[in-house]
Order: sequence, then C-alpha cells, then structure tokens
Amino acid sequence: MKKKYVNILANLKECGLNPKGKMYVFLDGIQAKPEVVRAIKYLYDHYKIKFFLSGSSSFYIKNLFPESLIDKKFIFELCPLAFEEFLLFRDKNGKFGPSLNQQDKNKNQIFYESTRKFYDEYLEYGGFPEVVLTDQRKDKILKIKDIFKSYFEKDVKNLAGFSKINSFRDLILLLAHRNGEKPDISKLSPEIGVSKMTVYSYLSFFAQC
Repeated sequence: MKKKYVNILANLKECGLNPKGKMYVFLDGIQAKPEVVRAIKYLYDHYKIKFFLSGSSSFYIKNLFPESLIDKKFIFELCPLAFEEFLLFRDKNGKFGPSLNQQDKNKNQIFYESTRKFYDEYLEYGGFPEVVLTDQRKDKILKIKDIFKSYFEKDVKNLAGFSKINSFRDLILLLAHRNGEKPDISKLSPEIGVSKMTVYSYLSFFAQC
C-alpha cells in the first residue's frame, strides 16, 4: 500500500510539484472516489501536502474522512447565491443592510421597483452562478436541467443507495413546486407511492445535503 502512495507522489512530481516545498493539490468530485482519502492522509502525514477537495454533496463529504483526519481538515459549504449576491452578479446594487432592522429602514419604492424583476427571475431560476450569468431563458432552463440530471444521476442514483430511486426523484420535483411550504408527509406518501417512513428517510437525506 505504501508503494502505491509513493507512486502517486512520483506522478505529482511529474506534474512539476516539489515535495520539499509547498505543495497544493486540488481534487473535484471527491465523493465518487472515497478510497482516495487514505492516500490523502498518507501524503499529508509524510509530506505535508495540502489538499483542497470539492464535491457536489456535503452529505458524503462530511462522512468521507477517517477519525484520524478530524483535527487536520476544515469543511466549507458553498451555497447558491443569496439575492444580494444575485444582484451583484447582475451588476446591480445588492446592499440591503447588515440587519433586518436596517433593511427595513432602507426600503423604498424606487429600490423595490428597480429590483422586482430581478427578484422574480431569482425565484424562477435560483442562485446557481452559471445560470445567473446566462442571458437567454432557454439556455437557463437547459443549464438547470443539466445540474439536476448531474446531481440525480451521479450523486443520488450512484451513491445514495435508495431502492426506489424514481420515487426519490418524484419527491424532489413535488417539493420544488412547494418551496416554502411545510411538507405534509401524509399527502406526499401516496402521491409518490411509498410509505411515510420512506418519505422521512428521503427528507432526512435532503436535510444533510
């Protein structure tokens, strides 16, 4: 096993990295290759290589690392854009104030009218940066579909282990149309054709993602 890790180091050297200096390695999609974490631990312990790991699901990232890495890692969750950030991406003033009280004092009809159309767009398409920066409506929709397909097929379908994966997908689509509402398990269960306990397990998964 040690030889395998040393071979990884040799490959890193071929990429121009110097183990005697500072080394930074960036890896994306880490949830798809959980076995790589052992190599990361070995290389960090022996060569102080710093790794920046990213993945599309915090549910897997949080549970990916062994106990021996707990005091050697920091986890950052990147959320979609808030509406203030959305406005900045659209080259608009997105400063509402540091607190709700200050925001209430700053509100006015002119600002409301100038941002209302952007808020409608934000509610319809969400806060994924790539979607926000896309101009055409049809392209926005295509990108959103691609994001959903990528998440559903690569993460949920391959890694979650749910036996009724189509029911899980149906629940995602149902909840998307009921954003902001308290989910009624007794109604959701018959709509997607699974038991209440199964719905609870799906919602628990969502809460950890």
